[in-house]
Amino acid sequence: MKHLLRILLTLTVFLGMGCDCEGFIEPEYSSCKLTDVQLHNMNNEGKQPVEATSAGIKKEAYLLRIDLITDSLLNNTHYRFYKLEDGIIKLNINTVDALNQDYPVGADVTTCFKNYPRTVEQNIGDSTQKGDTINVMYGNKIYLALRTTPQAGTHSFRVTLTLASGKKIERETTPIMLY
Repeated sequence: MKHLLRILLTLTVFLGMGCDCEGFIEPEYSSCKLTDVQLHNMNNEGKQPVEATSAGIKKEAYLLRIDLITDSLLNNTHYRFYKLEDGIIKLNINTVDALNQDYPVGADVTTCFKNYPRTVEQNIGDSTQKGDTINVMYGNKIYLALRTTPQAGTHSFRVTLTLASGKKIERETTPIMLY
């Protein structure tokens, strides 16, 4: 019985490999340049993340949204992929204010952020944490969830994107009250 199951699984794999991918449509790529970055403090307390208000948000519900601004309009309705002429090789996040006793002013907190599930529209995630380059975009937003509990208070983050050419784009979030 054990061998029969293995044989059936092996046959299934070979059948799957033999299937022709006829009808597969190669995605269309449009070339674009990254021209700017916008940062947004997001509240993930509800069903979907929303822009944080000046009243602040719960510490556990903080998301950072990074909007990649290009010289092309991203249009997801046609399933078009955009290829960055100068890919993003590194995304760094540093504190502007002390996050907690482990992360003082200026500390690198990139590893404290994790990719938010890609279920949010236009979320491409940060693949640079795995050593990959962001070259192809099918959306223009990177959602990152803060996985470390900050101390209560006002917080800001500095995000630096390093491109393959060595060019850097650096922006700071607006201060947000986390309670």
